[in-house]
Amino acid sequence: MKYLVELNSSDVPADYILSELHLEFGRSPESTGDPDILRLKIDPNSVMVLCDYDNNRVWLTIETTDDETYQLISKRIESLLDRSQNRGFISWSQITL
Repeated sequence: MKYLVELNSSDVPADYILSELHLEFGRSPESTGDPDILRLKIDPNSVMVLCDYDNNRVWLTIETTDDETYQLISKRIESLLDRSQNRGFISWSQITL
């Protein structure tokens, strides 16, 4: 599962979600070998973040080994996105690829 987060305002850049994720998870990003993708470490799990600046959207992928941890991280991300969505900045959806 991935999250597609689209920012509805050109005044709110894709980095907005990245900064909110930093605040939520309190971790600095790790390199992934791809300059466009950052990994936020949530020991021993992680959230991969791809900022698509051209389309002002963000792709989030949760990397974990078990479903319970996935659900916990997913709830935290959804709560963060809902808080932002209520302010009118973003729309998001969870998709299966």
